[in-house]
Amino acid sequence: MLSVNLFKDIEEVFDLEFVQNKTCETLIICPSPKEADGIRSKLHDSINVNVITISKFVNDLKEELGEMWNVKRKSDLIFTLSTIWKMKMESPSHEVFMQAFNLFTEFRSYTLDISVLDDIFEKLDEELVVMIKFFWFYMEQEGIIDEQKSYELLVAKLRDKSFENTQRNIIFWSFSHLNALQLDLVQSLALGQEVYIPFSEEVFAKTNRQDWIRWIKPEKLEREGDNEAIDYKVTYFPKGRLAGYLGQKLEKEVGISKIIIGQKNPDLEMLCEIPIKNLGYRASADVFATELEKCFDEIKLKLRETEVTSELIQFLKEKNIRDIKEQNFKSLTVNKILIDLLKEYYELSEINESFKLFDFKILKEVSALDLPRTYFVPISDSEENVHVCGLEELSENDKNIVLVVSSDQNSLKASGQKFNAEITNVLAGLGPVRRKELEFLEVKRKINELARRKELHVFVEEGLVNHDLAWADIFDGLKNVEEIKYEIPEGVRTSDYFYGKLICEDKPTKFSATSLQSYLDCPRKFYFEYVERLRQEIDANNEILPFELGQIEHQVIGEYFDQNQEIDQSKLYDLSKKCLEEFLAKEKKSVRVNDYEKALLEISSYAKNGLVELYKIRNVFPKMSWKFEKSLRDFGGFSGSIDFYAETSLGVIVLDFKRSSSSIPSATDLKEFNKIQLWFYLNEVLKGDNKNLLFGGYLNLNSVEESLFMISDKSIVGKLLEEEFGQGSLKEMRGFDFAESYDEFKEFLKDLIERVQLENKYLPKPLTEKVCTYCIVNKVCPRRAL
Repeated sequence: MLSVNLFKDIEEVFDLEFVQNKTCETLIICPSPKEADGIRSKLHDSINVNVITISKFVNDLKEELGEMWNVKRKSDLIFTLSTIWKMKMESPSHEVFMQAFNLFTEFRSYTLDISVLDDIFEKLDEELVVMIKFFWFYMEQEGIIDEQKSYELLVAKLRDKSFENTQRNIIFWSFSHLNALQLDLVQSLALGQEVYIPFSEEVFAKTNRQDWIRWIKPEKLEREGDNEAIDYKVTYFPKGRLAGYLGQKLEKEVGISKIIIGQKNPDLEMLCEIPIKNLGYRASADVFATELEKCFDEIKLKLRETEVTSELIQFLKEKNIRDIKEQNFKSLTVNKILIDLLKEYYELSEINESFKLFDFKILKEVSALDLPRTYFVPISDSEENVHVCGLEELSENDKNIVLVVSSDQNSLKASGQKFNAEITNVLAGLGPVRRKELEFLEVKRKINELARRKELHVFVEEGLVNHDLAWADIFDGLKNVEEIKYEIPEGVRTSDYFYGKLICEDKPTKFSATSLQSYLDCPRKFYFEYVERLRQEIDANNEILPFELGQIEHQVIGEYFDQNQEIDQSKLYDLSKKCLEEFLAKEKKSVRVNDYEKALLEISSYAKNGLVELYKIRNVFPKMSWKFEKSLRDFGGFSGSIDFYAETSLGVIVLDFKRSSSSIPSATDLKEFNKIQLWFYLNEVLKGDNKNLLFGGYLNLNSVEESLFMISDKSIVGKLLEEEFGQGSLKEMRGFDFAESYDEFKEFLKDLIERVQLENKYLPKPLTEKVCTYCIVNKVCPRRAL
């Protein structure tokens, strides 16, 4: 029998008779290991209950049924389907393939009968439909079993009357969603066993007919009392000042059991903002991400020499030898994974003996799935650790909880609809549609329950509830609060060794975009960089630093574009080699042969990418005038230079060359003036002679499609769009009006310069935690220490 048990209080679930009965076997199935661990901690040892994840349950059930079929993982499917698609298409697109693959896997979570998807296929691009059908029929023809097919096979076996089900009670606990095939499995289990699904009555009352729980219990619930006013114990803190305010509470109170960060799965940086020595946490650590990216950069360069898969495997084996000598164990781990994946890919088909850009991108997709999962865990012998975690570990049974809510956290209330209304309506007839709102409602219920029981103290950033709709909804606008205030004396919030001791007699009187950005990032950082003029000395006689590579690439682009009407790969390579060797001689650097070759390949490759885009501009505006390293002093009194400046019949162009997307600000940072370099340049260029902006922005020399531009008027860049300038990145930013924002920036800049001129305290107030990473005083700064 299948039952949905609606509860008002979570304790009702643990009081169920069969849960307390020692002689009755009960199995609690959870969606993830974290949920399973949370339930185990609440059960008594004397209770005869086993808690496992749904993944383990499915594997165990398969063994119970005597079946040994092999389920293909996502990475296996990507390799297999991309290989057979290459056989069908002469020039396959990775982007189109992944779009089709994701749709394919999404649709299979609703049904394994492709014929019922005809109405949806009519609404999709024909190329995608062809690919989805091809994947589907290939899977059926070859008898490949994915996760969804595995559910179908289990359901068939459970419904076979000749098979005798194991008698036990099963609880499906804390699921935010079950798809159509998973629901079939649940209902099949209930044919011979007692299956229970506990579900909050409060959340159930706000479900709709498309939600998974209503496929089991379709009747709507009318509930009274949802408008009950809740009093919240709240402390407001200014942006960037959480540590000081929370530190006051932690100094004065004991017995805090858990500190919750207001988002799911917070990173280590967020967890370590909590000002406690003995923190207890477990945070995901992408310890191999940097090495993986480096390795792919090397493979990308190697692809210019060879497109033979076996030679790439040999290249990685040789790289292994170098890494062993240098004891680079993270790189060794990455190499082993890539070698194994390349061998597997190579052995799938003869067509994979050749390795091109499509294969390169497929390998990147799969390798990210196969990297080892690693975590940061503090090493401490203290028994008084305070556990810090995200909302995924929030429980209404917790005692004495602190919830931290700030604007640095991810949005809590996001749309979960993947398709338009027409497609969603068709899918809703096949199975439940996943809705993020359900997850949000469950978080809201738990927070409100803790507040009702007076077990919650909320630390919320000032003003956040006024503009964050999710938290305004949860806290009902914080209309009913018991405000707890803490006095934080300025300068003594933490041990600030420099407070009151900074000498401000030699303050700078002239500014640049870089110096003003430094002050905006953090006044303390600005002081040491531009008042004390301290610089980090880097001894790099045996290597070429990233910024030096950028300088050489800028030089090559400028010299080549000034002297040539089109790209000649041989001439460009020779110029790249000449500029690199002149730089090494001037700086008296001696680098390894391998590093020299890598640098030369990058310089010629990145320069070519930049030149291709500049020639597109010249094709549209053959009479334009241009200047590389255009001095800002040509426009006014500020120092600095623009990488590429051009004047056309429709307006000026301002470009800043970047080697990677990591050095390009986000659109949000641009719009909110958190990053001002580009705005600063545009302000200098446009403030005289009635100039108009055509466009300005950051040109990514590594991946042009990841560039970022500001356009004053989309209608005047039409011809550039026809030339495919920027490979799709030349587009309007959503919710952005250049003229309006430019006027706001002029006022912002005026105010910023005035603040710098009047500054005399230079307090450590980093705009973000990342600002501290390369700060020269981060080891002794109180903000960094927190």
